[in-house]
Parts: sequence; C-alpha cells; structure tokens
Amino acid sequence: MTRRIAAIIIAISTYVGAEDMFVIGAYGVERIVHIQPARNLLKLNTIIYGWPSNQTQADSILLLAEKDTLNVILAHAPGADPDISRRLSWYSHLWSKSWQSDSDYFFHKTGSRTQDAYADNHYAWKCRRNLHTSGLMQYGPSGRQARLPCQYLYLDTVEYNARFKLRIDTTAFHSAVKVCSLSVYCPQEESIYADTVLRIKDFPANNKYGSFDLYFFRTKPFVSTNQYEYRIWWYNNTNLWSDYVEVKNYYTDTLIEGGYDSKISSILDHYRDFPMLYRYYLTDEPYIGHFAANRYITHYLKARNRYGIQALGTSTSEFYAHYLSYVEPKELMFDYYPICGSGDRKRGRTPEEHGRKFQAMLDSLCTHLSEMRAVALEHNTKWLFIPQTFGKYNTLTAIDPDDGGAEGDWRLPTPREIRCIVWLSIAHGAKGIIYFRFRTRLTNESGFPEWMRGLWRYDNRPREPLFTEVRNINDDLHHLGPILLTLTSHRVFNARAVPQESFIKYINTLHEVQIGTFYDSHKDTFFVMVNRHCRSIDSIRMKIGVATRGAKTLYLLDCLTKNRIYPVHSDLHRTSTVEVIVDLQPGQGRLFKLVRIE
Repeated sequence: MTRRIAAIIIAISTYVGAEDMFVIGAYGVERIVHIQPARNLLKLNTIIYGWPSNQTQADSILLLAEKDTLNVILAHAPGADPDISRRLSWYSHLWSKSWQSDSDYFFHKTGSRTQDAYADNHYAWKCRRNLHTSGLMQYGPSGRQARLPCQYLYLDTVEYNARFKLRIDTTAFHSAVKVCSLSVYCPQEESIYADTVLRIKDFPANNKYGSFDLYFFRTKPFVSTNQYEYRIWWYNNTNLWSDYVEVKNYYTDTLIEGGYDSKISSILDHYRDFPMLYRYYLTDEPYIGHFAANRYITHYLKARNRYGIQALGTSTSEFYAHYLSYVEPKELMFDYYPICGSGDRKRGRTPEEHGRKFQAMLDSLCTHLSEMRAVALEHNTKWLFIPQTFGKYNTLTAIDPDDGGAEGDWRLPTPREIRCIVWLSIAHGAKGIIYFRFRTRLTNESGFPEWMRGLWRYDNRPREPLFTEVRNINDDLHHLGPILLTLTSHRVFNARAVPQESFIKYINTLHEVQIGTFYDSHKDTFFVMVNRHCRSIDSIRMKIGVATRGAKTLYLLDCLTKNRIYPVHSDLHRTSTVEVIVDLQPGQGRLFKLVRIE
C-alpha cells in the first residue's frame, strides 16, 4: 500500500445499515487482540482485515467484529479450496491490456503513423518497403502502466500471452521470406523472454490482420518495477502494418467468459451471513490492465447486492475517470501521503508543521484531492480518504521497533499535521476516513528492512500523542459524519483566491486557509475552513465577509459545538456583505452552517 503516494480504492456490502455510515476506519487491524482497542479506544467503526490464512480465520474476525459492532473490509477473502490462487481477489488481479501501435506508449525507429481502414482504431503503424529502413518498428510501451501486475502474491510463476495484430498486403513473394521478428524483452534485465520470426507464409491473406502470440512466464524472484517491451523488428522485405499488442494473463479469458463463476459464488455464499462484512477488498492499485477483471468482478458482485474495494495508484484525473466510467464501482477510497521522511531522495523531508516546503506538500495534497473530488462528482460516486498515520524507520539504526532509526520515505506526522490532513480531505468532500495504518510492522518494501510505525506500537500500546489526537478527531467525526454525508461539494478554494461567485466575499488573513463550500438537499449552505499552519503558535483569527442576500438575520452555526457566530454589525439591511470573526486553532478544521432568516 505504501509504495504509492496517492491512490484510490473502490468498495461490497452485506450490512444494510452501514450504507448510511460515515466510515471511520484503519488498515492494519490484523489480529484479534487489536479489535477492541480499535473499536473502544480509537473509536473506529470499520477495519480493513487482510490476508486471513483460511476461511476459519476470516470467520473468527467477522464473528468478533459482529460482537463489537465493527464493520469489516475483508481483503484476500479465502475460499474453501486451500489453493491461495482461489481467493476472491485473485480473480480481480487478472490482467488484460492492449496498446495501439500508433499511440504515444510506443517508440519507433522506422515507419510512420498511417490511416488504416482495417485497423481497430482506423490507424496503424506502417513500414513501407523501399521507403523506410529495416529496424525496430516498435518497442515499448513506456510508463508505470506498462508494468505487469504483481500477481506473485498468489503464484510463483505467472504465464502471459502477448498477441501482436499485424498484416501485410501481398503473399505473392516466396513464402519463406522474412517479414519481421517479434520479441518480449526486459530492458532492466537485458533479457528476452520470448521471440519468434514471422515469414510471409505465416500471414492469413493479403490485407487481413492476423494474430501472432508469444507466451512467456514471469517467475519469482523478480523486480516488481521491471517493464516489458513488445518489440517488432522489420526486415524491409514487404509492407507491414501493426495495429496493436494485447497482453493477457493466462486465466483472463476464462474469467470474462464466466468460467470461474461457480468458484466466485462459493466464496460469496460462505460469507453471505456475516452482517458486519461491509466490503470485499479486491485489488490494491489496479493498473489499466486490471480494468477488465475489475469490471467483471464488480458487476458480478453488484448483481448479488455486494460490493468491492480497490486502490488506484497515483495518476491523472483522466485515468480515474476511465476507471469509474468503465468499471462502475460503488465508491472510491483515495490516499495521498505528504509527510515525507529524510530517506525520500526525490522530494526530501517534509518540515514539521510549517515552512514553505510544508505548505508546498499541502498544495500538492490539495491538487490531488481536487482531482479526485471532480471525478467523483462527475460520476456521482462516494469517496473516502486514506490519511497518513505511519512512518518508516531503518531497523539497523532503530533502538527498538517503536523508537529511533533513520527515517525512510515517510515520517510519522505530528498530531496537528494529521488533524490538518484529515480536515483538508473533508473540505474537498470526503465521505469517510480510513487511516493508514494501525499496527506497527516490519516491511521490506524499500528493498531493506524497515519498521513501518503506525498508531499502535509494536509493544502493544497506543503510540502517543498521535493515538489520542486521532481518537479526538474520530470523536468529532462521529458527531459530524451524519451531516457530512448529506452534503454535496460545491467549491474548494484558498483564502488567497476567493471566487467572485462565492457567498464568502473576502477573508482577511495572510495565512494559508483552505475552504470548501457545500449545499444539502434543502439548498442550505455549509462550509469547511481549515488552518494549514500546524505549529502551536499558529492560531488564526479572521474576519470573513459573507453575502447577506436579503436576510434580516444571519449567523454561522458551528456544526460541532452548536455555538452561533453573529456578524460584527447586525444592521443587515444597509449592506450586502457583513463581517463575522472566525477562530482556527493550529491544524484545525471547522464545519459551519450559514443560517439566513429573511
């Protein structure tokens, strides 16, 4: 989970009451002894439970959660079959992705893009005899989405099929003449996984696309970030068109054709009567290649009134929109981890609680939150946020699992930092919070051992003062959650750039303050204000101009304390804007309702 900076997650319900719940949960509540501290001390209403060894172990957690009225998002739900490759999430990890040869994903050393009525998208990459020189017609694709999925979680060896769609315009030459060679190549390893030579006799007919398959295996151990290139070398003996390359996991077609439906049904039937099973966690950070499998599993579950959840890695709003429109999930979870440790060589350490770089990281957080907000609104999809409550520390320099050690890519946030981060997500319209993470554990994600420290110490005690701060945040969210669920996000902006159309006309402050405005089904107006400064000395008092819009009486209602804040001057009929004074503590967020009485 922590390999990404930002991610999205998508979620299957058997507990009807939970559908109207503001989720307050955490990753890493993985042992029976953690259930009651998570529920009673941290005030969670949801946990993510991952990697049960078998159905009996999963059942025990679900039964205990039922006793403690704690909702469970179940990851890697096991079936009765002891084979680990038959867990529910195994099916949603299956891979299928095609790349157009004429797209920006590929690189070319010969040939050119051309219109082609026979091609899938009416364009292809063409090498023309005696015009282009022989050479690499295609190599790539590039980018993170070109990596093959990490299904080594389930199998030591995974078989893939790379299918090249190619055509020629003549079979009149000698049938043994070479047209091209195909290969699957790993540039990081400088190794060829599969290759073949195609001759004229291998093509079906003139101007008819043929499918040419290369089967290859990905075997542990390997580097998960390795990319695989699907190469075409052209010999300049005949004209050649390349439409696309499609790469599939060996099992993908069987899934899409319904070949695993009975196995999936048997898993769902087993967990059907556990009322606290809130969601199935399906795929962590699905790539584009997972979309087809995710769609199939998501729709299969929806048809049975159940829903799943997965995490999208950092990408663009176009990527998120593609996922939502194609997979059609019920809801999303999204994370962004802005509190970097000194071990992050690319971004550097995030200063504690203040400074230009600290605010720059919060700017980046708000940018990602804004993208998620826009996509979720467009697709009418509920989304939850995963705030950072962890840090990574080198085991070699650590005093013990809970103290000391050189910082890794991330450091633990301070209490005021985590409060600020949670409230920034709420200002952008988040409908739930899932902290990452609860329990401290050992990890090798960076290629060497580190302690990933969370809210619960390795010695089985709360990590203070962070634990108490998160509990206090959760207390507030239990009160505010029912209101937040009814609100629709309208605008999000910084105090330095108040939109002209906003009912907030000005904010007299030089500080970094984030504002999110909302409305409910009655068209009542709400807004969230967040103080982005987190030092103990960073309290803010602001004068805010609010449009009266013909009201005879106007005040702000603090939705948590129920206190009213009246304008400095109450003579509303003489002005279109009145001033109210709002105080914010360091890192604090507040939810207000604007009450106008005509």
